[in-house]
Amino acid sequence: MAATDIAICNIALGHLGITQPVADITVSPATKEEKACNRLYAHARKTLLARYLWNFAHRRAVPVELTTGVTLD
Repeated sequence: MAATDIAICNIALGHLGITQPVADITVSPATKEEKACNRLYAHARKTLLARYLWNFAHRRAVPVELTTGVTLD
């Protein structure tokens, strides 16, 4: 199950004891909680993704066989 940015923010706010859920953190945040999530969420996500070698956060490429007749001497 993939959590949305808003769901993750609401979970974090719940851990802080804030029971009023946020509804919008990108287009027009109105409450102080929405504004805080808008300001902090992207940075926190980027920092946590960079901190560990997550298997899902790697780009993978399949090597391509060269068929141009290049020989290594």
